[in-house]
Amino acid sequence: MNANRHSLTPALVVLMSIANDLSVASNYYVQPLLHTVANDFCLSVSLAGFIVTTAQLSYTCGLLLVPLGDMLERRGLIVSMSLLEAGGMVITAT
Repeated sequence: MNANRHSLTPALVVLMSIANDLSVASNYYVQPLLHTVANDFCLSVSLAGFIVTTAQLSYTCGLLLVPLGDMLERRGLIVSMSLLEAGGMVITAT
């Protein structure tokens, strides 16, 4: 097996860092816009706040699942977590 195939290049590390930053930051982007979101979707501000609550709870659940990567086969775990993420996005959009 080629050992070089599994090494992280600086460009890949930068890409992973940016993806991670955007993933975490997206939990906070909507907070200053809650009043606007509530108006646009005809919701109360407190009901629109559940968007942030749902995002934070989903992120917390994701952090609790991360250690499973050390115990389970990673490809299947990534697929499962991606499907859960997609389901969460559908619930949030609904």
